[in-house]
Amino acid sequence: KVLQQDLPWNIEYPAQVAGSLDVQIRAQVGGILQSRLYNEGEYVTEGTQLFQIDDAEYKVALEKAQGALAQAQAEAKRTQRTFARMKSLRASNAVSQQDYDNALSAYETAQANVKVAQAALEGAQINLGYTRVVAPISGIVGQAIPSVGSLISPTNESGYLTNMVQI
Repeated sequence: KVLQQDLPWNIEYPAQVAGSLDVQIRAQVGGILQSRLYNEGEYVTEGTQLFQIDDAEYKVALEKAQGALAQAQAEAKRTQRTFARMKSLRASNAVSQQDYDNALSAYETAQANVKVAQAALEGAQINLGYTRVVAPISGIVGQAIPSVGSLISPTNESGYLTNMVQI
């Protein structure tokens, strides 16, 4: 006897599930890995700090860059005053053209040195910021590859810290 009825239709397929985005977390500066600030396998939001790399030498580099900028700015002010004096003296032919040109060149060089020192300061600030390794996306964080206390280098495999998967 034929009967009309609903039958379950179970179809099985071999498959592998992957997140929509898989990101490797790598160190951008070198140093000793001081701490891991997450639990492996937990969900974290974008911007959450995951690791801390020893920042002592980067703080010193920042202070040195700040000092170099202050020196460059002081030199620029000094050469500006010298150039202003030479300019007024040159107008009355009290100094040679060579002395005037030297003062102008020194002033321009000092201004360029200020720009170089500002760029070095920005680079030092960026490197100090890279000692805080943060999550670039929201997702599940994997197993930490290096252990706390390991020496991290951004140029080789020791810079690979963990991975994240967006779900």
